[in-house]
Amino acid sequence: LPAPTVQNVMDGHAGGGANAGGVVHGTTQLAWAAASAPPFHGLTPLADYAVFLVAHDLSPVQNRQTAVTTVFFSTPEAPPCDNGLLDGNETGVDCGGGTC
Repeated sequence: LPAPTVQNVMDGHAGGGANAGGVVHGTTQLAWAAASAPPFHGLTPLADYAVFLVAHDLSPVQNRQTAVTTVFFSTPEAPPCDNGLLDGNETGVDCGGGTC
């Protein structure tokens, strides 16, 4: 897919206006000097992700970022205590043993 435009991101669409599988749209208000964002939930272990960001303020005449910022990241392997399997030295699925 082509890179999304600012309007694509604001509308919650992937590049080219197509709504690709897995596209999640939402807004989060951050303090003006925030150094981090709230965590993402429900990500798949060992997967690659691209997050497209557009910052804007809430003033009556909205100031909006003119270009999309893209952040790429990969998720690590699920720890044995959170993978839905009975493995390692667990005594139950994801519980018990020396590390869970």
